[in-house]
Amino acid sequence: MGDKVQIRIIAKKSNVLKIKFPELDVDNQDITLSTISSGDTSLVLSLQFWRAGNHKFPAIKIKALSKDSISTFLYTDPIDFTILDRTEELESVLRINKDNKQIHLPFTLNQLILILIIALSIIASYIFLTKKKKQELTKDSLRKVDFFNDAMSELDKLVLPEKMESKQLEVFYISLSNIIKKYLLAKFFFNATKMTTDEILEYLRVNNIPINGLNDLLREADLCKFAQKKYGLTTLLKVKKRAQSLLINFESITI
Repeated sequence: MGDKVQIRIIAKKSNVLKIKFPELDVDNQDITLSTISSGDTSLVLSLQFWRAGNHKFPAIKIKALSKDSISTFLYTDPIDFTILDRTEELESVLRINKDNKQIHLPFTLNQLILILIIALSIIASYIFLTKKKKQELTKDSLRKVDFFNDAMSELDKLVLPEKMESKQLEVFYISLSNIIKKYLLAKFFFNATKMTTDEILEYLRVNNIPINGLNDLLREADLCKFAQKKYGLTTLLKVKKRAQSLLINFESITI
């Protein structure tokens, strides 16, 4: 629909000298008719259809003049047209292409499934081995550092407050707690430095790690830090020794 169709009328008889074609016109808004060219023995018309469906082009009456100067009337055959809508034309073309085209896959379905399983297995194995290697490297790097001796050395170097004031006592107990928590992190692989006293004790209990003495020591440090409780020099010296004994007991635990 909308495409132009040409109709060519030619007189092939040898005795025809000239043909007179009538003036053609159509009284139909669904068809546009125009003359492309006109000669003595031929006529070329252009038809353009604006509505889908069946259309009939009628016979044309032609006056022919022979070489003997005899005039006769001839009639062309009527022509039937079937005009398709643009959508129908496209669907028809697509339907033909779809019916005729064959798709050939390089692999069968079973082969594709097998390839997919192999690929997923390789990826899973790579992730597992990479994660395991990373964990081993982390543990090895931690074991290479002598956390026990470092912690014991830090306790030895921990300076006692010059004055038994709240601020200096708080600094002392914070330093003492941090030394113990860093050791627990290195020894038992949990983030003790970011945990409260209750969280640390609960973790050790759940994992069946003895906490003898640790509870009292950390509670004592909390009272100093948060309640400004004051202790004497003798108490602080005993606290350092208790902390060292705790580390010795933890170091003897096999994990």
